Amino acid sequence: MLSFKRFVFAAMLVEGARASYPAYGTSQKYSPLTDVVDHSAVAMDLQVIQQQIGKKNEVGIQAGGKVYTDGGFSKPVAVLTLLEPLSAPVPKKKAITGQNGAGETISGKAYKDHAAGATELYVQYATSEDPAFHVECAVGGLPSINQRLDGCFNPGGEVSVADLPAGVSYSNVKNINGRTTQGFSTNDSKHRAGDGMPYFTDFQLFNDYYGRTDSGDEWVSAAIEMRNTDMQHGADFSSADFAARVEAIKKGIAFQIIALYVIRELEDAIADCENGCATDACNDDAVHALDEAAAFYYGNLWNTDGGIGNLHYALSRKRCGNFNTCVEGTSGDAVVNLQITSEMMKMQKNLSAGKCGEAKKNVDYIVNRMKVPVIQGTLRYAYKTDPNAGNVWSTKAEAEGSTFAFGVLPWVHACSPSDAETIYQNMKLGQGGTANFAEVKQAFENNYECMGIYCNNVGGLVDSDGNYYEGAEPCVPSKSSSGGPVGEDIDVAKYTKGSSSAASNSLFAAVTLGAVGALSLMF
Repeated sequence: MLSFKRFVFAAMLVEGARASYPAYGTSQKYSPLTDVVDHSAVAMDLQVIQQQIGKKNEVGIQAGGKVYTDGGFSKPVAVLTLLEPLSAPVPKKKAITGQNGAGETISGKAYKDHAAGATELYVQYATSEDPAFHVECAVGGLPSINQRLDGCFNPGGEVSVADLPAGVSYSNVKNINGRTTQGFSTNDSKHRAGDGMPYFTDFQLFNDYYGRTDSGDEWVSAAIEMRNTDMQHGADFSSADFAARVEAIKKGIAFQIIALYVIRELEDAIADCENGCATDACNDDAVHALDEAAAFYYGNLWNTDGGIGNLHYALSRKRCGNFNTCVEGTSGDAVVNLQITSEMMKMQKNLSAGKCGEAKKNVDYIVNRMKVPVIQGTLRYAYKTDPNAGNVWSTKAEAEGSTFAFGVLPWVHACSPSDAETIYQNMKLGQGGTANFAEVKQAFENNYECMGIYCNNVGGLVDSDGNYYEGAEPCVPSKSSSGGPVGEDIDVAKYTKGSSSAASNSLFAAVTLGAVGALSLMF
């Protein structure tokens, strides 16, 4: 018996099969040209991590850490232990079918190349283009309550491999994930265009500042393991309480590790474009890389059940309300979200036309706007932990500010090492409520021009009535290139004058994760 859902999964393996892919965005919409629904499911991994670590006990921290290292919902793979070695090679992407415990057909493809004589067979499960049930086998590091088992291979049995005359018998199956949030930081080869190639520009900045290539993982792992980080400009979590560790983990994953991987995909799109070819489809890889960037920017929870998700898109939405930089001041979508989405749309056209130079300008613009909500987050918690300003210090607020600073300091340092040091010393873990908001604000503003952003991108910190806190008003651009930011972002007005902030109808159906945690845990 072949259920409807598994019929859809099987159809995904048919050459040329294509459905309409879900679009991202509100008044500006980015429509992927390739299937990246499974990529966007890293947001579901992060949601479960949030649910577990949000318990603020050691069991929850370690359970969340297991999802961080082992994944759950993105790129599910079955590792079959074979009863006999493979009689012939099985190349990557070769179609493979088997059965689940109910005798229903389960479809997939070879996850990698397998040589004749191999004793294990790696099978990537087929996924659908509908986020509501894009995958029916989800195990990895997930707690049992979040696992999906109906679409997994039977623990023992036989699979059929295309072009092999006989079935392949196996005695055991282990369900893992080929994509994890930890892997975004630790997979060094993905941080450059190819083996032996230089690191992508922004990754090099982070490598230089932190002194290692996996700074995001080191930060998150240290918070999970309750230890000091082994890197420059790090943090000591050896005596951190649960509140601090929770913030360091969830914000470190979302706004350093995954955010950097968005940038990685943008840079990879340029590298693919510049490789060039003579066919009409020569930029398929480049466009797919851009689609992946959009998937990792928004995630598949961005517009589910009236929520905003938990990735960079959501951060921009949250912080714009604090800094009066939403389309309706303190409400609606963030202007930077609309700018980034619009720029992705332009980049898609440029890549499709092979205009690599123009696409590179699009990348620079997107990366610069991605800095904005992280700067806003740092400023917000600098104010909270300043005894002469917000004066509401807590270990939670301190860790939030420290982790936001962690995600932006390398860009500041590339412009001014001294200003980066000012921000680091004020925001580092252990500052104990001694931050100087004015110093942090000025250190950032000194470098806005260098970082490619403007005063009206960042705005100013407002209270619950929408009034600027004293000393937290938006900066005023100078008229020269010395001493601070220059001019203003004229594109902002286009999104705030007569723009509608009403969100479009959701293209994503609700995703059931077992025990669904509040998305507010993210912020």
